[in-house]
Amino acid sequence: MYVLYAHRKTCEGMNNKIAFVSCAFGDKRYLEQQTRLIESIDKFHPESIGYHWTDELPPGSPKFYDSLYGFKVHAVIHAFNEGHERVLFLDPACILLDRVDFLFELCRRNGVVAIKDDNKLPASNTALEHFKYRRQDIADFHLVGGSLYAFDYYYSKHVFKSWYEAERFGAFGSQVEAASEKLQGHRYDETCMALSLYRHGFEPVGPDVGRYMGDNCAVTKKHFK
Repeated sequence: MYVLYAHRKTCEGMNNKIAFVSCAFGDKRYLEQQTRLIESIDKFHPESIGYHWTDELPPGSPKFYDSLYGFKVHAVIHAFNEGHERVLFLDPACILLDRVDFLFELCRRNGVVAIKDDNKLPASNTALEHFKYRRQDIADFHLVGGSLYAFDYYYSKHVFKSWYEAERFGAFGSQVEAASEKLQGHRYDETCMALSLYRHGFEPVGPDVGRYMGDNCAVTKKHFK
C-alpha cells in the first residue's frame, strides 16, 4: 500500500535513526552477502533499525518475474509505514566502511540519493510513455546504479511517489518482456529512478559525492567472497 499521503506510524525517538533495508533470495551466496552487509551496518550504525528480507519479498511486493526489482519499492514503503523518516536501501553485496549519515544531508538538494552511472539512460517505450518523455528528451540523461538509494521522507517523497507509480504502472518491466527484447536496454528500477529524479528537476550524484566505491568510500560493493 502506498503511504506517503496516508496515516503513518509515529515513532518517538526513531525519526533520526536510519532504517536500513535489503532483500536477498535465490543463490545462497546472496544470503551470505546479506549477512556480511548486516554485520557492517551493526559495526558503524549500531543504533539503526534493520528490515532485511531473506528468501522472501517485502509485504505487498509482486513476484520478481512480474516486476523486475520492484521489491525495492516495497522494502522502502515498509520502512516508511513503520514511521521512519530516513531509509537506506542497499544491495546485499554492499559493505559499509564508514557511517553514512551524510547521505541524508544530500537528499536536501538531490531529492533521492542515487549514484550516477557513466552510461546514458536506456528506457523502454512503456517507461517513456509513463513519464511522458520522448526518446530525444532523455538523450543527455544518465542511468543510476540500483545498489544504493537514500531517502529522506520530507525531501524524497515526490521522487519516491513517481518511482512507486512507475512500478505500479508496469514500467519496471517483467521477465517476459525482457526475454522478448521489448525493453530496449531498459534497466528496470534503475531506469525508472533516473526518470523520476529528472522529472522532478534532480540528477544522480557522482560516486565521489555519494562516497560509493573508490577512494574514501563509505559504501563499497563486492559480489561474491
